Amino acid sequence: MIVCDEYLALAALSHNLPPDISGEQIATTPAAWLRMLRAFHNLDFPLRPSSGRLSQLLSQLSPNELASLTEPDPRLLALLDPRPLLGPAARLTVVYRLSYMAAEMAAAAIFHQAPLHFSSRRNVPPGLYHLLPDEGLPGIHVTRAI
Repeated sequence: MIVCDEYLALAALSHNLPPDISGEQIATTPAAWLRMLRAFHNLDFPLRPSSGRLSQLLSQLSPNELASLTEPDPRLLALLDPRPLLGPAARLTVVYRLSYMAAEMAAAAIFHQAPLHFSSRRNVPPGLYHLLPDEGLPGIHVTRAI
């Protein structure tokens, strides 16, 4: 299993994973999922257009792929249970000054002993690199998506 950001989660749902992770079980966290759903619902508000990368990618999906956002096929993308992540993620936000989304991803990777994968280097919060030796984070990888 790998824990991925919202861009790789979207690539999994659209059957567009990069070859280096296409055979892996792909999982994401509720916070990353929420970010994707917010961008999806923002597409319905033409008075508030979004020019963000995530919104642009979502607008390119087919109706069936968009429908899979609300209930993803677990064979394509697993949505992780947030309950065991809440306490550790809250602690990581304080200790490493991370956003909750980054902290939840790190907590998930540590809990499941799974590496973190991001779709681009700019998506990797700098504080995550400090977790590697101190918290037992299995690894951080940048995997180009879409």
